[in-house]
Amino acid sequence: MQIDPIQHLPNLELPDSKKVRNSSPEDAKVDDPLELSALARHRALVNKLTEMPELRPDIVEHGKLLVADSNYPSEKILDDLAQIIASSSKKDIEPGL
Repeated sequence: MQIDPIQHLPNLELPDSKKVRNSSPEDAKVDDPLELSALARHRALVNKLTEMPELRPDIVEHGKLLVADSNYPSEKILDDLAQIIASSSKKDIEPGL
């Protein structure tokens, strides 16, 4: 038995090649204000991320201090984390919770 799934596809129209072009988000011209706002936020985020250093010495130092601290994580943090994990697995086991 041979099945040709392509026979059952609807007739799809290909886009006009003049309308389709390779462009980056920076080149996009958008008329919808919501899409324009999202595009502007995207551009701002990309710009901010490219300006950030890959290594942040202050964060690395904070991590080193936490690693060296024998009381980290605290009992409260461990208890809270255990509660989150326990309630999460109850929801997975018993969908009604």
